[in-house]
Amino acid sequence: MPFHLPCADDDLTGCTSGCNDKNTEDCVTLGSIYLTGKLVSMDQERGLGLFRAACAEGSARGCIRLGDAYHSGLLHGDEEELDCYRRACDAGANQGCVAAGRAYLSGRGAPTDPAFAATLFSRVCDRGNAPACFELAQLYQAGLGVKKDAGRSFELFRKACKLGLDEGCVVASRTEETLPPRE
Repeated sequence: MPFHLPCADDDLTGCTSGCNDKNTEDCVTLGSIYLTGKLVSMDQERGLGLFRAACAEGSARGCIRLGDAYHSGLLHGDEEELDCYRRACDAGANQGCVAAGRAYLSGRGAPTDPAFAATLFSRVCDRGNAPACFELAQLYQAGLGVKKDAGRSFELFRKACKLGLDEGCVVASRTEETLPPRE
């Protein structure tokens, strides 16, 4: 199959055509179009069905959108929400790992497991994901799931700051050290 650029989120015709041609990511975008109702009449059932099918095909984006639907209350099932986020994480989506880590911290869909959450956050913090670095910094600060380590916590807050997360800058600056400009 030749290379295919995904359809734009305002291209109903292209997304429909791409989805009909079995381009999974076009189906995810089409699902979002149906869920928002901006270009067509809102059809929640169809949008969620497209997310389910895309997730089943291995689309990390489809799994994230489906997990978000559970998280927002459009669908019900904490275990299913966590499963969607884990599948997205396993497919390489940083956002899926962060969402799964937060679910493990809160015990949403599985028993509370801060050590496993730390593992997920660490995995994507190493890839340069600012929210994951921030979450991991909080765990080191509290000694939750990892050994309490103020120095490591500060490093991670600073890393989150450098990666563009303002909340990381605010927390890191409370140590009274001057933060370097973002890189």
